[in-house]
Amino acid sequence: SRWGDLPTHCFNSHTNMGGLQTIALALSGFLSEEDYESIALPNHVTADFLAWTLSLNITDLLSNTIDPQTITDYTRSACDALSINLSVNTQEANLESVDSLSEFFSNNIGGSEFGVALVLVDINKALGFEIISVDEGSEAAALSHGCSHWCVVVSVVDTERLTNTAIIADPCMNKCGRLWRCNMNNLRNGLLEIPSGDTNVVLIKVLTS
Repeated sequence: SRWGDLPTHCFNSHTNMGGLQTIALALSGFLSEEDYESIALPNHVTADFLAWTLSLNITDLLSNTIDPQTITDYTRSACDALSINLSVNTQEANLESVDSLSEFFSNNIGGSEFGVALVLVDINKALGFEIISVDEGSEAAALSHGCSHWCVVVSVVDTERLTNTAIIADPCMNKCGRLWRCNMNNLRNGLLEIPSGDTNVVLIKVLTS
């Protein structure tokens, strides 16, 4: 996976800028060496670069979890600013069942679709165990996005050994690894349990003629 080949030290700069870091991670996987040369970046896009390019308010980014529609708007603006030819749309995930969610991703990302999906999940539910614990009402809780976590679904694997498994590219490599496998049932639970209740995902695809 080209997302798995991205530098390991990137996209972890700000704990509370997960949405913007996920956009940076997703776009970095689509760019070629020529693209990076044209925008004068070494080998990846950063959240700081996007914030500067889009003239975003850092205080707002650090204070609030970005919702899917805002992620879509930011990604479209970034594509326009960087002259990247990608289609970006918000779409509600089909969460009726594990199979329907797997089919939704299979029809929209990876392989011949040349696309990825940016998803906001409860990371504890998606992983199947608790990795984030926040003391509700504490000062730390007021400055934290808790278990809300943005990441990128880059493909779906359906083999005898790995049935209904999503491959996730994650901006928080130190916590989850650059790429990790997510059981589709866990991913469905992660989408259903997100505190905001917003089950839309952001689909990014290469425009083909």
